[in-house]
Parts: sequence; C-alpha cells; structure tokens
Amino acid sequence: MKTSITKTSHGGVLVTGGLGFIGSHLIRKLLDWHSGPIIVLDNLLEQVNGVNVELPEFNQEPRIRLIIRGLNDRDALRT
Repeated sequence: MKTSITKTSHGGVLVTGGLGFIGSHLIRKLLDWHSGPIIVLDNLLEQVNGVNVELPEFNQEPRIRLIIRGLNDRDALRT
C-alpha cells in the first residue's frame, strides 16, 4: 500500500500505509504538527510478504485511530 495523506471532513487526517517505514515517520511528524485526530489505515500486506513493518507506539496515543484493513474494505472506510 502506498503512503498517502488526506484531510477528513471532521478536521482529522487519514494516512494510508501508515505502519510502513515512510507512513510511520509521517505520523510521528503529524503528532507534532497536527492537533486533531489521525486515522491510520494499513492492510499490513508488506508485513505478510516478509518486509519489516514499523509497529510504533501509536496505540498509546489517544489522537490516533488504527484500522488494520485495506482501501478496498468499504465497511472499514465508513466507520
């Protein structure tokens, strides 16, 4: 999954591919720059294929909502 960032209608930020190397570093910067919610969407496909995935301390951060799903999972995107 490629890393991308999109502003949500609720003033939050959606980061796809947020548990990869680039995405996790982007989220760390967003925690400094952005005061609103950050939604992290990742299907962990790279981890399944044997590539190391950053599993940062995001579950300790109340502003972050982590969703382990793919972009093609419409139900996950509606929540």
